[in-house]
Amino acid sequence: MGIRFRVSKFLRLMPLGLGLAALGGAPASAQAAATSGLRGSELGLALLSAAERSQSFLGNYAVPVLAVLAVLLVLFWLGFTGPLLVSEHIDDPGTKKERELADPDSKFVRVHGYDLHYKELGQGERVFVLFNGFATSLMSWRKVMQPLAKLGRVIAFDRLGMGLSAHPVRGDWDRAGKSPYAPSVAPEFAIGLMDQLGIKKAILMGHSAGGSVVLRTALKYPQRVAAIVVAGADWISTGIMPQGGLHRLWDTLRMHHLGAWTFNALFGFANAGMMIKLGYHDASRCSREELAALEKYYHVHNVGVALWEYAAANEKNTLPATVQNIRLPALLIAGDDDRVVPTRDQVKLSERIAGSQLRIIKDCGHLPQEEQPEAFVSAVRQFVEQLPPAEHPTDRRASS
Repeated sequence: MGIRFRVSKFLRLMPLGLGLAALGGAPASAQAAATSGLRGSELGLALLSAAERSQSFLGNYAVPVLAVLAVLLVLFWLGFTGPLLVSEHIDDPGTKKERELADPDSKFVRVHGYDLHYKELGQGERVFVLFNGFATSLMSWRKVMQPLAKLGRVIAFDRLGMGLSAHPVRGDWDRAGKSPYAPSVAPEFAIGLMDQLGIKKAILMGHSAGGSVVLRTALKYPQRVAAIVVAGADWISTGIMPQGGLHRLWDTLRMHHLGAWTFNALFGFANAGMMIKLGYHDASRCSREELAALEKYYHVHNVGVALWEYAAANEKNTLPATVQNIRLPALLIAGDDDRVVPTRDQVKLSERIAGSQLRIIKDCGHLPQEEQPEAFVSAVRQFVEQLPPAEHPTDRRASS
């Protein structure tokens, strides 16, 4: 009752208030009139005139003002309830489970409760472990695995949530615990994979976001790393999600529902070809057959949702402040026309890691191992030939 009274009283007095405001900007303001000894009737007429002008103003601009308020109200409503109307388990028609898309040479190994998909070529004491970039798969290494296998044992795996590895969604892990997609957790999966495959020490090779995983692993477990090779490493970016209090607010509003839907629309197999070609200097180098082979790995349940979880699990990026602590042989590779991660970022990285080698490949975009595989392998071969012989033999273990 009291609230209704105050609101109605406010509405009745609002024209008067606007009238006072109008008078305040006119020569004959109420205050000036009062101080100059204006009689009460004249003051009343002045206020009435100002109120009429304010009502005329409201009448002229009522529609646009109300339209703006309506839009703001709709946006406010969508911010709170819109995400709840979008399921986070939206898949493109025809998606399948990971193992349903497995190749004859596909293998799976259980790491920290999740199945990781990998392929293996070659043998020997020298071991390469290959990390794919964001929204790609181990297929991004398909052109260089066979040549690298002449140098040792090569293991390419799909990072969690990509390719044919598991795509956990919220509810699959302890809500109170850390997301398995968090950057700080990635080294644990790298070492866990090596443990399961009996690899005591390896050359870690990563592309783009996979390169940042290699850098984090080298910092946390240097005793398990013989050397590192990173191509187009994404080591500077801070991610697309807000941090701190804003991140908690975003999560509280359950905006991840809307984010998962958006990422599924962006990275579902309907747009896979477009996303892949963005990484090329010359997209014509990616044939229809190659594109079909790559797109196959986007036909997986929850592929967009998992990629969104990577974005949602954003943490403060500590690499810019810590990469200089890497004391391992390092080869940095970049395309001279990388429009995803600027070439200058690899130059900066080479300046941070003491003794590192930098190779910039001409006429190449963000995917040197795909677009210029011969130049890529040549750079790796020259680098590896400078390394001492492998110090730790491997103990092969069974996998499914």
